[in-house]
Order: sequence, then C-alpha cells, then structure tokens
Amino acid sequence: MKKPQISTESSSCTLETIEKYRKLIAENPEIAELHADLGSIYARQQHWFKAIAAYQQAVKLNPQFAGAYRNLARVFQQIGEVEKAIDSWYEALRLQPDWADAKQHYSVGNALWKKQKIGKAISCYRQAIKLQPDFLPAYHNLGKILTVKEKLPQAIAVYRQAVAQNPHNPQFHFCLAQALAEKKQWKLAINAYKQVIELDENFAAAYYGLATVFAEQKKWIKASNFYRKAIKFQTKYWEAYHQLGIVLEKQEKWSEAITAYQNVIRLAPRFIPAYLKIGAISVSYTHLRAHETF
Repeated sequence: MKKPQISTESSSCTLETIEKYRKLIAENPEIAELHADLGSIYARQQHWFKAIAAYQQAVKLNPQFAGAYRNLARVFQQIGEVEKAIDSWYEALRLQPDWADAKQHYSVGNALWKKQKIGKAISCYRQAIKLQPDFLPAYHNLGKILTVKEKLPQAIAVYRQAVAQNPHNPQFHFCLAQALAEKKQWKLAINAYKQVIELDENFAAAYYGLATVFAEQKKWIKASNFYRKAIKFQTKYWEAYHQLGIVLEKQEKWSEAITAYQNVIRLAPRFIPAYLKIGAISVSYTHLRAHETF
C-alpha cells in the first residue's frame, strides 16, 4: 500500500502533525514507513524512547528496512545504548552495504569485535574489502581476528590478498609469516619473514620470528643467530634475550645463557622465570664442574 502523504513544516513538528500520523497509523498499521516517519518526528523533538518504539515497530513490520535501522542506531547512540546502536548499525549495513563506505563497515566491525561479536565483525571486514579492495586496515583486522579464532587457512588467504594489494608493505608479509608459522608451514614462513627483512632490515620482530621457526625445528645455531639480530635492532627486546638463553642452553653454552637471562632481568626485573633459569644453570654447572674435578 502506498504511504499517505502529510505536509509538515520544516522548522518544527507540531502536536497536530504527530496526531495526524497516529491517525494514519491507526488506519494503516501495516505501513512500516509511517511508523518510521513518526519515529523521526519524535527523534527531532528528542523524545528518544518514543522514537525507538516507532522505529522498532517499523523494522518489525519490514525487517528489510535499512533506513529505519540506521535511525534506530542513531537514537540508541543518543541515549548511550552502545551495544544496541552497534547491532542496529550492523543490520543497516548488512541490508544496504553500498550505503556506507569501506571505512564505515570497518568501524562497525571494530565495534562488534570489541563486543566479541566475531561472526558479525568478520562480515563487516569482508564487506569493507569488497567495497574497497585496497583498504588495508580491514585486511589487517580480518586476518588478526581469524588468527585469534584459529581459522589459520582463512587468515593466510586474507594476508595473501593484502600482500597482493600492497607488496611493499612489510607488515602484511610479517602477518602472513606469523600465520604460516602458526600453521607450521616452516619453509613458507621462513620465506615470508625473509621478505619482511628485505623490505625493512630493521624489523626486529621478523628476526625474532625467524629465530622461533628455527628453534621449533631444533636448529639451535640459526635460532641463536637470529635472536641476536633481533636484539641488535631492538636493544630492549627482553623476550628475545629470554629465548636466546633457552637456545644457548640447548647448545650447552651455559655462561652465555646466564648472560642472556641476566639481560632479561635487567630489562624485565619482574620476569621470575629468568631468575629460576639462572639458578638452575648455576646448580647444574656447579655439579658438572665438581664431577669433572673429581
């Protein structure tokens, strides 16, 4: 049924206008647009709860009414109902994705992720990428959320897309390398980390990642070399000192391992495992020397 027309003054919405809408709604209760229009009148008068009721009735009558969801989201924002606003924005964008740009889909995705509404957040990030294939922040967050949810094949595919869009961005090569390493695809991970370093030789975390891959393969010498490189480019990298100590222990380089753990304590004095490591090495080394002397 076609929506009846009402003439309203642009400067204000009078009680008379509201009454006319109420009468029309009583005569045509199934027309969602009338409820939405009444909601907009209430919203302009800052009668927020009446506006909400009207918009909710509109979307109940027409669940595909994207505009009503948008207005509902704005009203929820006005009264501080953040979660309800986010949900309403999601429905509005889901129903009419081309209404918003990639950045808006991305922003709603971030808000949904913060509320742990993972599936909806993923949908928003994917839509952002669809609308703007070179919108790199959406790739970053989509890949990250998929990695956190242990959907590694999907995360790897996303990072590959990101690398294809911007092959000179070391951060995306790094994210790809991390996901590949998590999947234990060692050779591919090593190549990806090396690509990071080729693009940015000061990227300390890439050296750390390479070292960790080699450590996982029990290639202790290569691992220790790359942990040292990570420390070279980030001198306060206490996590690298800690891992260096572990791989030096594997090589029975006790004094060097102790030095590595001492650096951990210097940089992170509350990291208890470093103290325990030094104590354990000291006891073992003392016993070993005593046995050799005997």
